[in-house]
Amino acid sequence: MILPTKTSAGPELAVKKKLSENNVQVFGVKIPTVKILLKEMFDSPVEELYSIFITKELPSQRIVMKWRCRNWPHEYYATVALNFKDQATQTELQLECKGVPVCNEDSTRQCWQKQHFEEIRVLLQQTKVNAE
Repeated sequence: MILPTKTSAGPELAVKKKLSENNVQVFGVKIPTVKILLKEMFDSPVEELYSIFITKELPSQRIVMKWRCRNWPHEYYATVALNFKDQATQTELQLECKGVPVCNEDSTRQCWQKQHFEEIRVLLQQTKVNAE
């Protein structure tokens, strides 16, 4: 069932039109979405950081996957691209997350920065401790 939408003239229409370019339809309801871009530096070589995400050795230093937050609609996923940039003794991880519901932009950004990136740091620390 597609829910009806209110049509109106004026500024509201312009805003709806702008958002509609980035809408994703889930169960007949259009959800306005945004793209999140984040960068984070990690004190490890590219190969070590990459191995946290992928267990097979792959020549690419880019991972693209579907991802969803628990509180999003059940069948809804965003597309996440992780790019690994070698910076001498560090690695810059660039995250691009497309299709994030507008109402979840801030919480998704915080989730990646405070939860996922911190978990990666812990894993890297454990790897260094175990190697000693």
